[in-house]
Amino acid sequence: VTGSFSGSTFTISGTPTQSGSFPYTITTSGGGCTQVTASGTITVNPNSAISLTSAVGTTSQSVCLNSAITSITYSVTGGGTGAGVTGLPTGVTGNFSGSTFTISGSPSTLAGSPFGYTVTTTGGGCTQASLGGTITVNAIPTSTPGGPTTVCQSATPSAFALAGASVGAGATTGAWAIVSGGGSLSSTAQTASPATVTYTPAANFAGTATLSLTTNTVSGCNTVANRTI
Repeated sequence: VTGSFSGSTFTISGTPTQSGSFPYTITTSGGGCTQVTASGTITVNPNSAISLTSAVGTTSQSVCLNSAITSITYSVTGGGTGAGVTGLPTGVTGNFSGSTFTISGSPSTLAGSPFGYTVTTTGGGCTQASLGGTITVNAIPTSTPGGPTTVCQSATPSAFALAGASVGAGATTGAWAIVSGGGSLSSTAQTASPATVTYTPAANFAGTATLSLTTNTVSGCNTVANRTI
């Protein structure tokens, strides 16, 4: 902001580049007699500002459906007195407290993924500021272990295929494991044909054996489901 004199007029004009309260005084000059003054104050309110305070990677997340995101936090400064957000998936919300805006929650929908969001400051009466990011929500693979299966107790049990087992929703393989009850599996490796894996009960075992079928990991997500025998 500067002052200039032209003809008989002194003009103050310009665009302030810093905030604060600035008292000013204008004093006449020349003429050889007593000079006079006039004064005033220019108050410059700060523009709103926003900055990321969580880790840089939090603004570009990829999570499984119904799994919590890593909280994303922003600091609102300058003239900003609040903030709002648009573009979040259902299940994820934004909250302003003190000078911090926090995005948190668990996305409950795939429709619209990836979700581009924007956080914009509010209040203060001057220019607002915005920052944004992206949340990608991935489908959860399905594990269908089949069963339950009933067999007879035996001193020399026979192996049988785990028919009816399958994986889907992006998963291409599944791996069996024994949770309880003993026995043995023909394979515990990831396989595209989990229904062809065979299970042999423990000799003379009576009760319930539990097997688990775990999908391969797809976009950071996998699923485990149990089958009882």
